[in-house]
Amino acid sequence: MQNKKTTVKVIAASIAAVLCVGTIFMTAISEHVEAAAKVTDATVQKYEDDIKKLEDEQNRILGELQSIRDDKADQIAYKTTLDQAVTSMQLKIDKLDNMLIELDKNITEKEAEIETKKAEIEDLKVKFAERVRFAYEEGDVSYIEMILGAESMSDFFSRIEWISNILEYDRMLSNQYKQEQADLEKAVEELNVSIQMQEEAKKNLESEKASYEKLAAECESYINALAADEAASLQAYQENQQKEAELDQQLANYLKELQEKQKKEYVGGVFGWPLPLSCNRISSYFGVRTLNGITESHGALDIPAPVNTAIYAANAGTVLKAEYHYSYGNYILIDHGGGQSTLYAHCNSISVSVGDTVSKGQQIGKVGTTGYSFGYHLHFEVRINGTRVDPLGYVNKP
Repeated sequence: MQNKKTTVKVIAASIAAVLCVGTIFMTAISEHVEAAAKVTDATVQKYEDDIKKLEDEQNRILGELQSIRDDKADQIAYKTTLDQAVTSMQLKIDKLDNMLIELDKNITEKEAEIETKKAEIEDLKVKFAERVRFAYEEGDVSYIEMILGAESMSDFFSRIEWISNILEYDRMLSNQYKQEQADLEKAVEELNVSIQMQEEAKKNLESEKASYEKLAAECESYINALAADEAASLQAYQENQQKEAELDQQLANYLKELQEKQKKEYVGGVFGWPLPLSCNRISSYFGVRTLNGITESHGALDIPAPVNTAIYAANAGTVLKAEYHYSYGNYILIDHGGGQSTLYAHCNSISVSVGDTVSKGQQIGKVGTTGYSFGYHLHFEVRINGTRVDPLGYVNKP
């Protein structure tokens, strides 16, 4: 009997201690959790890494540009470096734009998560308040009396198990409440970090756009000066013709060999217009044209469009080239199978890489004036077995 009383006293003491969890818990909810030092979203982090790399590359290019800015004897080197600087800045602007979109998405998600956490915490508060009220109304002694009122040992242990389950439920509520509170604090801190990053990215974006406008103005000034200087213009034209002829031959051989080797079937369908339908004016058609008083053969359509207008893949295919060339500037070459390919030149920036599979209408770059170009436009080629043909035979002008 003495052992039974001792056991009961121990159990009663344990029950009383656990019943104090409510009081301890209510003071514990104000405890601080570890701060979220940084948003760990992989997409945002990648944008940050890419922007840092572009910034380093941009500084290198601007350093080179400064060293040759006052010596334009080498027209190719000067224009090439100028194009690289413009492209680097535009790519950084694109990355900042994309990062802002991702941060906006993160902020929206965090705000929704915070509201959900608040609702869950309120629900737990109600449940916990009910348990505290029940414990207060029943009193600790009710548990002890319940145990002492056992009619047999089996009844005694059944009552102990029942009380243990109740207390376990109380502990679960307490722990869940603490976890929800900690998660809420973490979500709020991550939200604040995202908002801070968003503000900094906006400032960087505005600064970068201002720098870009300044460099773009220098590029336009150079182009105008070159056009006004007859001797320099002729020299640049001759250099361009030579470089373009060399590239044309290289691409013709490459595409022909590729088709013979792979024997890929044409993806099918009619080519789509490579720009928004509102950009439907053609400034220079395929065939013979006169440019700056010089008659030449033009193997493409020149379609004027505002700077950074989206360029679309005319059809599905695989990206074969996505690089810079003195004459074409930033250009993209896409294989559509069956010996058919399209080329997009003078891009301000390129958003695809070699080996990428693209779909019809997918954005692949932005309109610019890189390379040997006088004004913002898209140089659009269609090639059949490597040879340039009139694009209007394959695409309907809107």
